[in-house]
Amino acid sequence: STWGLHSRSISMLRQALRSVPTAVQVLRSAERTMASAASSSTTATQVTAGGHPTAAALKSPKTEAQLKDLKVAVGFHRSAQVLAIALPVAFVLSPSKANVVVDLVLSGAIPYHAYVGVANTIDDYVPRTSAETLKTLALIAAGLTAAGMLKSTFFGAGPTEAVKALWVDRSTEEKKAVA
Repeated sequence: STWGLHSRSISMLRQALRSVPTAVQVLRSAERTMASAASSSTTATQVTAGGHPTAAALKSPKTEAQLKDLKVAVGFHRSAQVLAIALPVAFVLSPSKANVVVDLVLSGAIPYHAYVGVANTIDDYVPRTSAETLKTLALIAAGLTAAGMLKSTFFGAGPTEAVKALWVDRSTEEKKAVA
């Protein structure tokens, strides 16, 4: 009985392995069909094997929606670069008067970067019926974040000092105040 079960398993495995070339052939056929459709279409995005656009695709004329998406992507990338530079500078300069300028930059870059990231996530994963409402709520949240960071910059210690305060031992600060 064990041998019968074993032989049935082997025959099922052989049958599955025989269907593999068929599946590969179907995939190759679909790949050829998609490649021919992309080459015949002038608006199709041409990409390399790594998924990056080819030079021809970059030079092709863009629609208004593609230009808007490109501008947002460039802005998001630039805000990431600003944050990569400004965050370490803020922690090095803090606490000083020179840090106010960096805090102002962070007060704009952080909410912008967060909003664009959340809006792109909403575009990718939320049904279109709810997407605009959620993007509006994300914009309101980004605006409130920017307002809070600006208020902290002008009327408080600033966002950099607020973050640094998370790692300060309160008992050490109280000991310094008493001494």
